[in-house]
Amino acid sequence: MVVLSNFCPECGNKLISSNAEICPNCGVRLKPNSEKSPGIAALCSFLFPGLGQVYNGSFGRGALILLGTLIGLCLFTIPGLIVYVYSIYDAYTTAKRMNAGEILYQKTNLLHMILFVILAFFMFILLAAIVAAFVFGMTGAASDSIDEWNAVVDIQEEFDAQAYNDIESLGNHLDDYNSEIGKTYPNYNQLIRNFQSDRSKIAAWDSYLSQMDVRLNSFARVTAGYSGNEKQYADEMLSGLRDYYNHMSSAELGYIKFCDDMVLYLETCRNGYPEDSLINSANSAKDEAYKNTDLAYARLSSAQDSATRMEQLQ
Repeated sequence: MVVLSNFCPECGNKLISSNAEICPNCGVRLKPNSEKSPGIAALCSFLFPGLGQVYNGSFGRGALILLGTLIGLCLFTIPGLIVYVYSIYDAYTTAKRMNAGEILYQKTNLLHMILFVILAFFMFILLAAIVAAFVFGMTGAASDSIDEWNAVVDIQEEFDAQAYNDIESLGNHLDDYNSEIGKTYPNYNQLIRNFQSDRSKIAAWDSYLSQMDVRLNSFARVTAGYSGNEKQYADEMLSGLRDYYNHMSSAELGYIKFCDDMVLYLETCRNGYPEDSLINSANSAKDEAYKNTDLAYARLSSAQDSATRMEQLQ
């Protein structure tokens, strides 16, 4: 079936009559146009957003609709679906209006349709690649942070084992002190050697704490660009381990001060002039060190909970 348009296909001016054989404006002999199928136009846009518009002769309009659909789907989803549905409706109604002679008839260019399908195919592949990169990138980011976290935890667990032994040794030596000091002739030299030994062991904590600080800085760099849940959990993990590090550093200083004060106090006892202020200072330092140790492990537990949630994102 053919249709006579109310517009000249050459100059686009409206004709006096749809049955005119010659355009009064440009003088071109008019030929009847093949009727477009609104169904085919709608089907084309259903398969590829904008293809129906290209079928109706408007490659530029089709390209804009395709781009709008992809951007809408990628960023907002619902607006993309709205543009997609509109492309089907617009292709259908435009074909009907061309057939009715209400708008300028434009020929279907098969080459343009093929090129558009190729363009749409590659744009859909590009969109899929972007989405995949985002999804797997987030998964990979979580995995990277867990690897860095495990490196921190390896040092922390090794440190914990050493700290536990050192604190236990200090406690045993404190028990020895309480038992020995009540004797008529306490062995001050042995007690002094015990606390000096404890001090040396605890001072070696610096090595573990230095390694942990380096790993924590590395973890902070890896997680700096995170967002959403990844950032929340990473920040909680980092905050927990930083607090653990700070509390254990303070505990180390407290235990060392305790040992130093105990050595000085025992020396005054050995000399026959006990200095009570030293034993009071030692006990205060010990209590503060124990407090910091408890706080360190409380923050460590919180950080481990966040690490578990981060692992679930992988």
